[in-house]
Amino acid sequence: MCLAPNGIGIDTEKATEIIDDCSSMGVKAIQFTGGGEPTVHKDHTYLFARAQIMGMETALVTNGVKLINTGPLLGMKWIRVSVDAGTEHTYQQTRRSTKWKQVWNNIKNLRNFDGTLGIGFVVTSLNYEEISMCARLAHEAGADNIRIGAVFSDQGIHYYDGVLEKCIDSINAA
Repeated sequence: MCLAPNGIGIDTEKATEIIDDCSSMGVKAIQFTGGGEPTVHKDHTYLFARAQIMGMETALVTNGVKLINTGPLLGMKWIRVSVDAGTEHTYQQTRRSTKWKQVWNNIKNLRNFDGTLGIGFVVTSLNYEEISMCARLAHEAGADNIRIGAVFSDQGIHYYDGVLEKCIDSINAA
């Protein structure tokens, strides 16, 4: 389910209706994600809890800036935090954010989370050499896995022309 801030994504009433419909149809799990950030929706904790109360497993894909180690967040089956960098400098370039330290602190604060904690890393021409650095940070923070994905580009695999072998070497090093 895609959640975004008021006026941009699904409003609370509609999201609640979708959750209730999913429950009545026997849906077993819902992943909260977005073309934005689910945790900026004003009622995200209510919506997460609603799905959990209705008996569905829940999962979250997030940028990690607003991760709070309480309530429905701890009821998630899995959480994946999109980091996409191994250094603060590259994080600022790829994520257009200065919240590097805050995100990693939030990840570390999830150590008592009972679900699976993962780190997301979309490989770009800016960050491909930092995959193993990110994997090390993920391990140190207590993450269970790192998901490495390709960038969506109209160039397809040609986006990686000239660096594909280096990308593969970096993944193998991780």
